[in-house]
Amino acid sequence: MLIFRQPFADEEKRKAAEQAWDRYTPGSTLEVDLVLTNEQELHDGVNPNVKLGSQFLYGEDVCHRYPIVPMKSLDE
Repeated sequence: MLIFRQPFADEEKRKAAEQAWDRYTPGSTLEVDLVLTNEQELHDGVNPNVKLGSQFLYGEDVCHRYPIVPMKSLDE
């Protein structure tokens, strides 16, 4: 999951960010499911798998600022 500080200005910029992995890793056999979000989208909560079971890699870890999504919300 890549968390951006601000929402994307438009869909074109979002698609470019989604395709960044493919552009910089041509021929890689590593499969990555890339999820893009922004801090505004995290105000409702962070998935427990992300908040509690992920490995922070780069930048500023912001997940501690936001609550975990209630389990009931995950079932819906």
